[in-house]
Amino acid sequence: EIPLGVAATFGRSKIVQFLLDSHADIEATDEVCCWQPVSFHVSDGNPLPQYGDTPLLNACRNDHLAVIRVLAANGANVNAIDNVRSISYLS
Repeated sequence: EIPLGVAATFGRSKIVQFLLDSHADIEATDEVCCWQPVSFHVSDGNPLPQYGDTPLLNACRNDHLAVIRVLAANGANVNAIDNVRSISYLS
């Protein structure tokens, strides 16, 4: 599930769709792949996945509309809560 979260975070909608077609878990949280919270940003300014967030939340946080559409069309929980800001982006 690491690839789906990373692809969503960096706006790679075609990779996201490929991974979903390959049965990646659309609701997998990044806590399943990370041993501690990530709270820093990479050099290009895109935040890395936060602890416990879904691919949809990471796409929303980074304004990746194409990825948001792909995830929503494939059944992602649009009511998921951002663990950092305690908000739901799409509900």
